Amino acid sequence: GEAKRLRLELERAKKGLGEGTKDLQAKLKAAEEGRAEAERALKEALAKLAVAEKKLAEERARAAGLDKGLKEAMEKLKASGEGAEGADGRESELKKVIEGLRKEAAGALKDKEAALAEAERRRKAEEKEKAECAKLRGLLKEEREEADAVQKRLIAEAKDLKGRLEAALKDVERLEGLSKALEERVRHLEAELKSARGGQGEQAVLERRIAELKDKLEKAQRALSEYQEKHTSVSREKVLIERELRTVTSHLEEAEKEMAGLRGQRGSDAAELARLRGLLAGGEETERKAAADR
Repeated sequence: GEAKRLRLELERAKKGLGEGTKDLQAKLKAAEEGRAEAERALKEALAKLAVAEKKLAEERARAAGLDKGLKEAMEKLKASGEGAEGADGRESELKKVIEGLRKEAAGALKDKEAALAEAERRRKAEEKEKAECAKLRGLLKEEREEADAVQKRLIAEAKDLKGRLEAALKDVERLEGLSKALEERVRHLEAELKSARGGQGEQAVLERRIAELKDKLEKAQRALSEYQEKHTSVSREKVLIERELRTVTSHLEEAEKEMAGLRGQRGSDAAELARLRGLLAGGEETERKAAADR
């Protein structure tokens, strides 16, 4: 009965652990999907940022070339002695071109700022996902500690049951010894009966003693058989309990492996986040330079 109680309690613990592990795994899977989505969005934002930076660099190069061309044209005009009216007209035309290019550069800067804002928003979403995953890891740790406590208690009870089984085996061996001694005594009395030369009264007494001993022997053998059957049933329960304990341990090891994989992925996420922060810092520096150019 106690072995059955242990087995039922172990099954309940296993069921609770399995349900808790499945729930945590579902939450971790959702967190992983959110992380993958955030990663894709970060890549898109970084791609837009790279395009904006490239376009800005091109616009800067064009503006620098036009400024240089304007200076050269002005110098040539002054050197050739052309009239002020013609020089003013060319200068006005060049200024219009430069103003148009500056507007294009401002548009590129605006796109870059939007990309930076999107990257920052994605970064905050990523940090939120990381916090959620940390919370899930804490819950999984609590589940693990609770399962360990249940497992330790069940192992202690199983050891106690094993000690009682060993004591029962010793009792069985003792009963088997008594049974053999009784059988030997019966055979001895039967031999005495056959060799007896006394009167009928003595023979009747011996026959009664033999019958009584045979009856006691049969009762002892029945009790021994019942005891052995009970011992066999308890042994089967012990084997089932040990098997369930191994199954629970296997589930716990699988949960630990999944958490180790998640920690590795979180490490790569932290490196990606650090790289994004570096790019954001570089983008801010580029924006300051562009503002100075404007």
